[in-house]
Amino acid sequence: MSTDVFKDTLNIINNIKYVAEATSPNTTIVKDKLYPRIADILSTTQGDREFKILVGKYLNDNHSKLYTAGPQYLIPFTDNQKAEYFKLFKITPSEVTSYVKEILKSIGTNSKFLYLTNNPILWVFYCCIRYYYLTKNEKGFNTAITIYALAVYPSVHSAIFQYKCNPDVMQYTIDHLTNRYTISKAGNIFATLFTSINSSIDFFVGKKHKGDPDRLKSSTDAEVIQFIQRIHNDQKSLMKYIMDEYMNNYRKGLRISNNLDSSDAVQNDPSKENNTSIVDSVANKIVLSIITNGANLTLVNNAKAMCPSISISECRFYISKIISTKYDNDMESFIKAILFRFMYDDHHAREDINSSSFIVWSSKLFRQTNSSNQNIAIIKDLLTKWATETGIYSKYKREGTRNDYKRCIFFYFIFAIQLYNQ
Repeated sequence: MSTDVFKDTLNIINNIKYVAEATSPNTTIVKDKLYPRIADILSTTQGDREFKILVGKYLNDNHSKLYTAGPQYLIPFTDNQKAEYFKLFKITPSEVTSYVKEILKSIGTNSKFLYLTNNPILWVFYCCIRYYYLTKNEKGFNTAITIYALAVYPSVHSAIFQYKCNPDVMQYTIDHLTNRYTISKAGNIFATLFTSINSSIDFFVGKKHKGDPDRLKSSTDAEVIQFIQRIHNDQKSLMKYIMDEYMNNYRKGLRISNNLDSSDAVQNDPSKENNTSIVDSVANKIVLSIITNGANLTLVNNAKAMCPSISISECRFYISKIISTKYDNDMESFIKAILFRFMYDDHHAREDINSSSFIVWSSKLFRQTNSSNQNIAIIKDLLTKWATETGIYSKYKREGTRNDYKRCIFFYFIFAIQLYNQ
């Protein structure tokens, strides 16, 4: 990064901090003027649907880059793509900027604060996040924070990564970030950005510090600016950390292909290493898709069809309780156990997941009781945990009924694996 660019970046960040400190906590221009316009659209079935379709289209268009290990590629969020959101919400960038300038004027400063005035789309996406948060729409909330994180990412990536990344070095870097659990666990840039923004937002809803006010609810202009600042700075710090580690590994000539430990049986078995990598990649993608999209009614109906005697409404209720960020680690472990059993233990290819034979194989897997197999044990233990914590066990004492509901949950994930593997 050149000295001039570095100074400009610091000036922008310092300006943002000054705005956050100086803005009167009593001004609510965003909440009073911008938010109602966004909420009016999202409160309609069509508006909600179109917003999610736009986000889904962006994810699909950039799928291959989003699922690489770490920030290997710049992923543009173009003016034309932003224009689709402004059109949906029946607002122009200049109108949003006029609200921002009104806020800055209330501070009584002549500074331009370019990051705030040059990114009107972030103010719109903030309002989307707030709407879904207040209406307790988890699917919409996850969709909104996803597109917000991805809208911030291009400028952060451009500032931090000046040169094209070597994929092998980046893979090595991500694999060895053991002191940063979130990054190393995520496994790809999409999961990393999604996890990062979730962590940042926790500071605004009182989760990180007990007793803190719910700042997404109060939403003063100062709090909106603090939100925009926090997401940007947290993502920037995260990328800077990865870049520093990447450059250290690059200078040392460390890369995934050069890091085979002859004493490690897993690394000496190329087929196992390959399958493990594929399982991790597929599982990460599926869990994120499940959380982002929420309970899929078609999949619920298909899963319920495997257990005709139980209630469809209760199936939907129990599955909806499981599909939340509370159980994201459990879901990942559950899906990995299934896939590792299928692809490594039973030697199937990834493309076989979307065949009818996968359903037949899954039926046999559900009936297996071999407790000595680690993957089967994980599957059985998690089904029991979910049945207990969702209330199935407390409501039903008959073992056959309990088993039917667990079978329904199991097949929901089987069908979800097929759907999101494509």
